[in-house]
Amino acid sequence: MDEVSIGQGATVRIGSDSYGCTVVNVENFGDIVTVQNDTATPGEGHDYYSKQVWVHSPNQKGACYVFRWSGSAWRHVKKNIKTGRWNATNKGYRVSFGERHTYQDPSF
Repeated sequence: MDEVSIGQGATVRIGSDSYGCTVVNVENFGDIVTVQNDTATPGEGHDYYSKQVWVHSPNQKGACYVFRWSGSAWRHVKKNIKTGRWNATNKGYRVSFGERHTYQDPSF
């Protein structure tokens, strides 16, 4: 597992789409990471069907996703308010750190 830090770029993949994000919180010695969707606007040369080029900027109101390191992979989790435990949720959500990448699958 690589070290993750606040302000670092991240990419959340949900199905065939990808969303550029920023790390906004790191807790539990780096085992729990919250990322927030950036605003992605089409960049120079952008073509939705053949060459997607996106420019990312922070979005204070963007959706947040929480991931927990499971020992072999990052798992999407939500906190149970009653027990205080982190529970795994959608296995289709994946995250990688180090760069922001947005892609909207045009086949849907």
